[in-house]
Amino acid sequence: MLKYLLASLVLLPTLVLAAFTPATTVLMDHRDIELKANGGFTRTNEWMIRIDTQQGVDQNGQATLHFDGKRAKQTVVDAYTIKPNGEKVAVSPDRIKIRNEAADELSPYFSDEMTTVIIFPQVEVGSKLYYKVVTQQDEPTIKGNYSVSYYFSPHYRYEDSRIRLTHPPELPVYTDSRNMPGETTTLPDGRIRYEYKFTQDKAYPPEPNRVELSDFAPGVQLSTYPSYAAFAATFQNLMQPKTRVSPQVQALADKLTSGSPTLKDKAQKLYNWVSANIRYVGIDVGASGFEPHTADEILANQYGDCKDHTVILESLLLAAGIPSTPALINISDTYELPKLAGTHFDHVITYVPSLGVYLDSTAQFAEFGTLPGEEQGKPTLLTQSGETSRTPYSSSKRDYTITRTKLKLMPDGRVVGSSIFEPHGSFTYISRTKQFSYENRDNQTIINNILGRFQESGTGEIVHPDPTDLANTWVVKSKFELDPVINLPGPSAFTIPYGLSPGYIKALTKERPFANRRYPFVCGSARHLEHVEITIAKNIHITNIPTKAQGIMYGQTYISSYKQTGNIINVTREYSEEIGRDSCTPKQEPAEPRRQMLELIKTDLRSQIFVQ
Repeated sequence: MLKYLLASLVLLPTLVLAAFTPATTVLMDHRDIELKANGGFTRTNEWMIRIDTQQGVDQNGQATLHFDGKRAKQTVVDAYTIKPNGEKVAVSPDRIKIRNEAADELSPYFSDEMTTVIIFPQVEVGSKLYYKVVTQQDEPTIKGNYSVSYYFSPHYRYEDSRIRLTHPPELPVYTDSRNMPGETTTLPDGRIRYEYKFTQDKAYPPEPNRVELSDFAPGVQLSTYPSYAAFAATFQNLMQPKTRVSPQVQALADKLTSGSPTLKDKAQKLYNWVSANIRYVGIDVGASGFEPHTADEILANQYGDCKDHTVILESLLLAAGIPSTPALINISDTYELPKLAGTHFDHVITYVPSLGVYLDSTAQFAEFGTLPGEEQGKPTLLTQSGETSRTPYSSSKRDYTITRTKLKLMPDGRVVGSSIFEPHGSFTYISRTKQFSYENRDNQTIINNILGRFQESGTGEIVHPDPTDLANTWVVKSKFELDPVINLPGPSAFTIPYGLSPGYIKALTKERPFANRRYPFVCGSARHLEHVEITIAKNIHITNIPTKAQGIMYGQTYISSYKQTGNIINVTREYSEEIGRDSCTPKQEPAEPRRQMLELIKTDLRSQIFVQ
């Protein structure tokens, strides 16, 4: 067998996978930061890359840099392309574009953040691209404070990277680095300089679902905040003055909670109202980038960003006698807190200590006490106390689905069916969001897309309550008719159709575990239970049904059963995974057991019912 394999590789060299080649190599990346005593700064970026592949030409033929358009000025000192033959081609001024980061007429987001785009000329494989850019911000974003973090991707080679920060002694700076050597120097004028260098001669390919670089990659943090408690206090000082129980807030809270017997009932009604009535509009303009509006302003506007949502919800809860606190969180794929406080958080939600629940009213379709998947198992910073905590991990006991489907195989091979889908936890959020997205769209197009997931076709309809009404019990029902799934009359066989049911277990079989992972990745826990009742037309004889399957490994369980009573077949399939975290290392969830489990599921789902 080995000889045959080697011979095949010789005869078919195109089947051999080439070694990974990154699109670009970073030849120079120098970042020099001169801090002022008030937290303002001058930053000089000097950067050069080499384009190593055609993908690099397409992806990296331009450079993008961000800056605060209200407070900062960004100047491109020099920019050019060095062609493979050594010819230098300057970037002309008209090829340097400045645009608003939030310039999207369809997005409810407004920001002072600006972007400088440098479009390099005559880029080809082997070209070197260079720029030198100076950013000056005399007015700090938050007075007296500064923080920045840089992390280096394992998917590129770095020949000469340097981070240098110089600050006056009256503005203390705290530092932390991971796998980067650093030096500290006191300059003749008393200023203090930190310098870190980094090189990396090997690059590895990207991996699916990899977590953010801040969780594992080499990097450095520089911050004026001595602790997370200090950072929390800074944010709380911006939030607290805007959280007010005004007469208007009190009247609304009393109206919404009238007749509610418990604090939980009151909190739920207030949360549901904010989710449904305060439209999300991101406003990172002027002071609103870090400072929310007052509760009365938010009520008058009927919109706000995450800070505003937190303020109005906290104000209403307080009016009902329920204290809460803002909770800073990061909604990207990062699951660990860096050592230093500063740039890590990008979102704020609400925590109610007396009920032990996190609430995110900007997640319009998240029911009370439920968070979207991207907010599960995440570190938080409670701004009132300065304590760090964590949102609940995903759980198969809380995040699960139950689907009940009835199918009838007709004499001509068609299938007439119905399903009842009951999601729980984060799957309710997913389902409500999806069904809301279907509104005002052509029904048959939606049906075609759903059935097409598993190569089925037919007609049908989906019925459900109002997705925006979080007070209702969320159940999705469907009726459908599938085109023939079997050739009749005559001996034949078919796998069990899904119709318009969600098919979460079937969807798992599309996954192929990534072998030889190097980096942590997003994972999680869930459970899916499917009951299917299949009625076979009386003129069709059942000759064989599948046998049960069972497997348990690395926190994963799969069980199926098949029972025939006359011309009715009852099928139960259940998959669950409970791992107690939402990010995993390759050792914590190795690929091989995952592959074996998926093969077991695939084999079971391929099992057929034989008829004649």
